[in-house]
Amino acid sequence: MAQRKAPAVERSTIASRASVLARPFLPTVDLVESREAQFDELTIAEKRQLLATKVADVTHFRVGLDTLHRHARVALDLAADVRPLSRDVRGMLLNPDRAAAVRVSVQPAMPAGGPALGRGVVTDELGVFTLPLPKVTDAQRGETTLGAELTLLYTPAAIARSALAPFTAWLWQGTTFGAPA
Repeated sequence: MAQRKAPAVERSTIASRASVLARPFLPTVDLVESREAQFDELTIAEKRQLLATKVADVTHFRVGLDTLHRHARVALDLAADVRPLSRDVRGMLLNPDRAAAVRVSVQPAMPAGGPALGRGVVTDELGVFTLPLPKVTDAQRGETTLGAELTLLYTPAAIARSALAPFTAWLWQGTTFGAPA
């Protein structure tokens, strides 16, 4: 009975697979849990290659760490300096004689004598209160002017003399003040 020969394509495939496996691999040694005998078995060329590989690994790690450090520094520089607003106001209310204002109503209001917002709270026997601040709706955003906000910190005369005087009618748009529509 005649033997069947394998096609030439199969032979080349097998030969290429064998050549990949026959390729010499670089030596690797676990430097943390190594034995001295492992190093004695290596040739001088293999020891040099092992040392060069470890130096390249450490260099690659250090370069990556420096790059990460630069990226983190840039990210911190670009991050907005944002402090979240408190959801409540805590305080102690005192009378003019510095005695505790007992059972007095405290309620939030819009700047410049606007309407009261939300429900108020009553101080305790020490004059202490915790007032939850209501959320400002989109409709209310268009009600706050730059001038009203400035009057919380400065006198009307100081505002009139300032560079912001022409912009006091600008309205709060949620993230910035803008010219009224």
